[in-house]
Amino acid sequence: VLPPTPPACISRCAQTTIPAMALKIVAGLLATLSTPVGASLLRIPVRRVEVQHDDDTTSGPQVLLGLASQLGTSERGQRVEEEVVLSNNKNMAYYGEIRVGEPGQKLTVIFDTGSSNLWVPTKATGSGEFYDFGVSSTHVGSSVIFQISYGSGDISGLFCQDTVSIGEMALPNFTFAEVNDTSGLRNWAGMPFDGVLGLGFPELAVRGVPTVMQALVQSGQLAEPVFGFYLGDQQEGQLVLGGVDASHVASEFTFADVTHPGY
Repeated sequence: VLPPTPPACISRCAQTTIPAMALKIVAGLLATLSTPVGASLLRIPVRRVEVQHDDDTTSGPQVLLGLASQLGTSERGQRVEEEVVLSNNKNMAYYGEIRVGEPGQKLTVIFDTGSSNLWVPTKATGSGEFYDFGVSSTHVGSSVIFQISYGSGDISGLFCQDTVSIGEMALPNFTFAEVNDTSGLRNWAGMPFDGVLGLGFPELAVRGVPTVMQALVQSGQLAEPVFGFYLGDQQEGQLVLGGVDASHVASEFTFADVTHPGY
């Protein structure tokens, strides 16, 4: 169901620093939904984004997005294993590949625990890779406006519905945003990813639309309502959906109650 007009959702993400010795971790346990029967564990390879730090003398653009740092968002106005890849951004931001539409169009997204919406660019943004909704047989458009502000600027577009696939897991009729204006984001054209896939709490979702994680759990495709990151040091990492990868766990987990479903 495409979103109605709900109360505004305002959020702020604290900067995350990841020490080199702490990179082999599994982080980001989610949620209180029941475990489906016959579900899967999905491994998504991720690559790091190269982002310039203030104390870095190397050249390169800086954008405050996702795990890169200082992201702030606010609304304006049977265990089958499957691999999908985390790319690395100075051990700060990681991105990987999804497919959107039918037939699937490959796009790269930042996996962002500081926001909760999925959005991808359209041709109007001038991006080299973009979501061409005109060639998708399952696209359903809408006139519902999507607007969000990051630490590095604003974007806007429209909500729509289409099939979103991560590895072999597909979410038909999933509600996300097709963004037609990224001009407010500093240095966006120089970034090696196309959009953002939010893994934050549902309370952070603009317009209150379901998150990708919610939809995967409710679809019965995940073994557990859990996700975790293995962050490779200067190498590819991994996002695991539906459980944890035992080969990347160094010790027992310590659990802490969530007192506020924010950051």
